Amino acid sequence: KDASVRMKCILALKALYEKRESAMKLGLFFHKFKKRILSMTQDRQPEITSECMQLLRLISEHYVGVFSSMEYVFLFQFVYAAYRPMATAAGELICKRLLAPPPQEGFFGQNPPDEFDRNIQNMKTLIDFYLQGEFHRHVPYLVDGLWDAAPALVRNWECMTALLLEPRGGRQALTSQQERVLIEILVAAVRQAAEGHPPAGRELGKRAAREVDGTRRWRERASMSRHFVKVLPQLLSKFAADKEKVTPLLQIPQYCNLDVYDKDGLGSVSHGTPPLPLPRLQAWGTAATTSSVPVSCHLPKAW
Repeated sequence: KDASVRMKCILALKALYEKRESAMKLGLFFHKFKKRILSMTQDRQPEITSECMQLLRLISEHYVGVFSSMEYVFLFQFVYAAYRPMATAAGELICKRLLAPPPQEGFFGQNPPDEFDRNIQNMKTLIDFYLQGEFHRHVPYLVDGLWDAAPALVRNWECMTALLLEPRGGRQALTSQQERVLIEILVAAVRQAAEGHPPAGRELGKRAAREVDGTRRWRERASMSRHFVKVLPQLLSKFAADKEKVTPLLQIPQYCNLDVYDKDGLGSVSHGTPPLPLPRLQAWGTAATTSSVPVSCHLPKAW
């Protein structure tokens, strides 16, 4: 069929599945055409693939057990797609079917689960999803696919750094492999927050959202910078002996607004670890991305 016909079919079905009353009457229809609808996630027209993914997310919300585990794995992989609307739609599906939902008030007025703990568990789930994936290994694409779908997760600097700083043997401690992945996620998120655009090679689509307001992005970057000026020395201290982990961490200063270091009086001791002098932070951040010298040569002798 013509691409316009396929698009109209998908849009018509989306309109029906957005309403639970009509969706409940389409169970037999979907089971009959399930294979065909799933195949349209690989349509030649990227706009159709993203609309199809949104349709499948709606369907998954209405029918219990409608997709097998393997079918979900197949759909989740599109978070790595080059077409950003498709990746975002897959990210929304991941949020709905893989990650824990936002906390709600419990029965009889019980307190809802702690949101910070929920984010910790979701981050661990995301790390395991990445490690178990058999398709792509592009962390920046994964982060961008969840950028709009799960901002409270991939832009949660406190959650990510708390996990990395968890003592060995602690309740939430990660394995060495999980730490490496989380550091990659952290650095990719920091870069995107600072630069305000997706990674190279990802198509924005015809109806791409306009760039985030400059003032808002500046505030977000300033908030991020305040956090890392305090926490980055602790991360560097913990992973100083591990070149594979400390090298990407040394990229973070180049994405931060280090003016907050002096403006906010952050030159004082924080959590028992003195913040690094501003010029040294900048120099190491540059050296980590431009020099082939072993990273240990860029660390202070005290480490």
